[in-house]
Amino acid sequence: MRRLDIGTGTLGRPAEQKKGSVLPMLVIFGGVGVILLSITFYLHSARQAFIGSSLSAEGLVVGFEERAGSRTSSGKSLNAYAPIVTFTSKSGAEVTFTEATAGSGSGIKKGDTVEVFYDEENPQDAKIATFFYLWAAPIVIGAIGSAFSLVGVILLIVFIRER
Repeated sequence: MRRLDIGTGTLGRPAEQKKGSVLPMLVIFGGVGVILLSITFYLHSARQAFIGSSLSAEGLVVGFEERAGSRTSSGKSLNAYAPIVTFTSKSGAEVTFTEATAGSGSGIKKGDTVEVFYDEENPQDAKIATFFYLWAAPIVIGAIGSAFSLVGVILLIVFIRER
């Protein structure tokens, strides 16, 4: 039988035990949040620098590379697909690359013409110039990092109020 401890506001747990349990969660959530937001800042900065220094070309989607994804509860595989694009660089070389970002609903189909940003010195370093392919990774990582940071801030407030 549990007793209600009016002095601590918990069900059968002493106040000292409650205080100690917030700190590890604060460190974990806050730390993961800061790391993910740092990665987001790095990805955003690197992507901005890449866009600013890259050349642009018209590319043709020639196929897709299937990448393993997650499975549903019924066991169905949810694979992602990365477009394979061919374009001609400024120097006249034909370049084929596989987009680093894979997805299942980007709307790009085989035979589509897409704008490509690429590094003049290393044309294999290329990205499809759409919002999804340029910014999906920083946005997703930033959203997860923000959620972890928010939980960390809430835990920090709880920790400070308990002191």
